[in-house]
Amino acid sequence: MVEILVSLLGVYFLLGIIFALPFLVKGVQVIDPAAVEGSRGFKFMVFPGVVLFWPYLLKRWLRKQGPPEERSNHRRS
Repeated sequence: MVEILVSLLGVYFLLGIIFALPFLVKGVQVIDPAAVEGSRGFKFMVFPGVVLFWPYLLKRWLRKQGPPEERSNHRRS
């Protein structure tokens, strides 16, 4: 049972690494336009998060969703 779980986690992270490479080159600008000017250091820093959250980021990239809109009382007024 543990071997299966470890194997599944390995596949998940492998898919995340495969996803992260093109995402950091092209996709991050679709989700966050401010990231266009992101340096290599920025991309190096966000790489682990991209690998971890790749299903969520893939969904946002495919839907071409920009940054979330803030919905606070300050913005509503």
